Amino acid sequence: MIKVLMIGDADHYFNRKLVEKLQEKYDDLQIDFFSIAPISNKYKLPYDNIYINSVERKNLSFLLRQRGIYSIYIYHFLNKSLTNILLKNKYNFIHLQSAQFWITKVFKNRNLNINNLIITIWGSDFYRASSWKIERMRALFKIANKITFASIKVSKDFDRVYNTINKHHIVRFGLDVFEYIDRIREKNPCKLIHNKINVTIGYNRHPLQQHLFILKELNKLDQNLKDKIKLIIPFTYGPNNKNYLNKIKAILNIIDIEYEFIFDFMEEEVVAKRCLESDIMIQLQKTDAFSGSMQEYLYANNIVITGSWLPYDDIINEGLYFERINKIDELAEKLGIILTNLSFFFQKTINNPLKLAKISSWDQNIPKWYQLYN
Repeated sequence: MIKVLMIGDADHYFNRKLVEKLQEKYDDLQIDFFSIAPISNKYKLPYDNIYINSVERKNLSFLLRQRGIYSIYIYHFLNKSLTNILLKNKYNFIHLQSAQFWITKVFKNRNLNINNLIITIWGSDFYRASSWKIERMRALFKIANKITFASIKVSKDFDRVYNTINKHHIVRFGLDVFEYIDRIREKNPCKLIHNKINVTIGYNRHPLQQHLFILKELNKLDQNLKDKIKLIIPFTYGPNNKNYLNKIKAILNIIDIEYEFIFDFMEEEVVAKRCLESDIMIQLQKTDAFSGSMQEYLYANNIVITGSWLPYDDIINEGLYFERINKIDELAEKLGIILTNLSFFFQKTINNPLKLAKISSWDQNIPKWYQLYN
């Protein structure tokens, strides 16, 4: 039996699905999970054992709730909890899902005898890390035996900072939504019909999705084009910032384009339906590794507009079609061209599902995850 301790957010969709798929296919794995985030109890968790070691900020004293003190307290608490678990249990592999600088101290503890450390880089843990955190994590990546990435571009960017290329592996999470899209297509092979051209903006409510800048660009469209489209704005997860939402609504009230927010959490089948109902997807966040949501819209034959600054060279090399712009203020012109030549651009998306299935299905990727533990 291969014993693995994963560390990260036990509730996160990709962590849950990864372990679920591994356990379906392989019977020689025991996967325990040390969760650094609260457990919502919304989901059935697939882990053999789970260690819940998060601290609710609201339950602490006034002093400990203060920003800087709270962070120091949490890091100390997590370090101590994880150290105790590793002293009591022998694991063949420690798998860190997303780099965490605070954890370096644990792995420097000689009493723990940690021989196999795997770190999976999610994207924001590298691209959005402060210069201080980047330097603090050098020791962590030096200790690591394997470091995984979703794309070659992210791997290369990472290597320029840390010089760790000999440890790198390209391993991707799969996407269950593909299967639901296929099922809906089997029942109705034609594109779902709606009155307007549905344009989806981003895939969560984080300001880094750049909703405000995108909407200001869309205001430059001629009114006849504005009348043809409906904006779909997914707001199902991310920072719950009411001020940011109000700013978005204020712009929407000015630009005179029909719109709809999606606030409720969506199961995979609903996500699949939403992707198929959408015609164009705008994905212009500041940083990314290999957006699962963008892939779902590509699989549903959306015309995707994304930024040339995002690391999607891998899927370009695989022959996937999507449109790229160099800066946000090119969006209105690009979208205008697409809206006036919609059939031509839709035709270019035809081969995307087949090519994407070869890259991002679980069937293609689960053996690669398992190989990390050999």
